[in-house]
Amino acid sequence: MSSNQVLLKWIDKRNKQQLEWINQYLKKHAPFSCLKELNPTGFEIYFQDNSMPFPISVLISDELKLFINKMRAAWRQKVFRSKKNGKRTYSFVMSTDIGKRLKTLAGEKNSIRETLEFIINERFDKELPYITELKEKTLKLQSKITEKGKDNLWIKEQNHKLYLKSNYQYDEIAKLKEEVKKLTQDKADLSNELKQLKIKHNNQFRNGNFE
Repeated sequence: MSSNQVLLKWIDKRNKQQLEWINQYLKKHAPFSCLKELNPTGFEIYFQDNSMPFPISVLISDELKLFINKMRAAWRQKVFRSKKNGKRTYSFVMSTDIGKRLKTLAGEKNSIRETLEFIINERFDKELPYITELKEKTLKLQSKITEKGKDNLWIKEQNHKLYLKSNYQYDEIAKLKEEVKKLTQDKADLSNELKQLKIKHNNQFRNGNFE
C-alpha cells in the first residue's frame, strides 16, 4: 500500500456525500487530479495528463502529504459544522470537582455533553409544569394590571373632563354674577330716574306748569 493510500484511509467508500465532497475539493484545489478507488485496498489520488493517469504520489509525495492533510482537516471542519447545527458552544466556570463528577455520571457509555444534556432535560421536564403555571399566572397578572391601567386612565380622563366642566361652570357663574350686578345697577339707575321724574312731575303740578 502506497503512502498515498495510507493517507486516504479516512475516506469511507460507503459515504457518497464524502466522496462527492472530495471530488469537488480536488476540482477546486487540484484541477488536474482525481480520486480513484482501488478495490479492495482503498483510494489513490491520480494525476491526469494527456496520455494516461498515474499516481500523483510518484511526483510530489511530500507536498501530497500536506495537501491530503489539509483536505482531511477541511472535511473534519465540514463534519464538525454539520454536527453543530442546532447546537452552540457554552463556556462556564465551575468548581474543580464538577469535571470528575460529570465523568463519573457519564461512565463509559455517554459523553460529558450528553450527560449534561440528559440532566438538564430531565430537570426541565420536571420543572416545566411549574414554569408553565408561573407563566400563565404572570400573563393573567399582567392582563389585570393592563385592565387596571385602562380603568385608571378612564378615571383620569373623566376627572379631567369634570375639571374642565367645573371650570367652565365656574366661568359661567362668574359671568352670571356680573350680569346680575349690572342688572342690579341698571335697576337702581332706573329707580333713581323714575324718582327724579316723579319729583319733577309733582313740582310741575303744584306750580301749574304743565309745559
